[in-house]
Amino acid sequence: TRPPRAPLWAETMPAAEVAGSVEASAKCKMTLDSCHEQDVVGTSNLRVILLCIFVANTGFFHGYDNGVVSDVFTMPSFRDMMGWPEHDDTAAAFEKGLTVNGFNIGAAISAVLCGHLIVDRHGRKPALILGSLLFALGGLVQSTAVSGPMLITGRLIAGVGVGVTSCAGPAYIAEVAPSKIRGAMVGIYQSNICLAIVGASLLNYYDHTMPTGWRWSLSVQIFLGVITALGLFFCSDTPRFLE
Repeated sequence: TRPPRAPLWAETMPAAEVAGSVEASAKCKMTLDSCHEQDVVGTSNLRVILLCIFVANTGFFHGYDNGVVSDVFTMPSFRDMMGWPEHDDTAAAFEKGLTVNGFNIGAAISAVLCGHLIVDRHGRKPALILGSLLFALGGLVQSTAVSGPMLITGRLIAGVGVGVTSCAGPAYIAEVAPSKIRGAMVGIYQSNICLAIVGASLLNYYDHTMPTGWRWSLSVQIFLGVITALGLFFCSDTPRFLE
């Protein structure tokens, strides 16, 4: 059996030129493969970055709930609902303290307990969904409150939700984000806390004199929590937890 005949161009070219052409073709193929791999990696990284930015929205929970309440205390319609006088007395000051610290107490306790009981045992995604729904529920109770105890209860519920997301959010981002931008992605979470405080102050400024302005301000928590919880259903859990 005759061996396969070399291409005509190979017969008419010197051996050195043939070897060079083959080497150049191989390099070109390697370059194309490398470019394709870079395109795939780039697209994957972009999706991961967008995912991290979305999860970092849970930082809005902490900032908004902290920022909204201080200006709500000064709204005339809110003070009428609470039965507070024009100038704070001892009872009003005490209720203010419970309202503010009810959120902080709920967040502190849940952050300590839920980090292991929920985030580590059941995953970052379920914890984020649970925290978002609790935050929305707390906002619903606060915005429909008709008394001080009801308002404080809503603050406590929202605080528990924020404590959960404060554990699960940064953990999720750190385990998913590319190593080169991991710190930046987690930093977005912290930036969102500050942005939410500013946003809450602006909203309170515009609805300060409205009869139901304080209810509108507090109800924003419902939308933030529900939208985030729904979006998380389309996200997968982190590879580290799935291991």
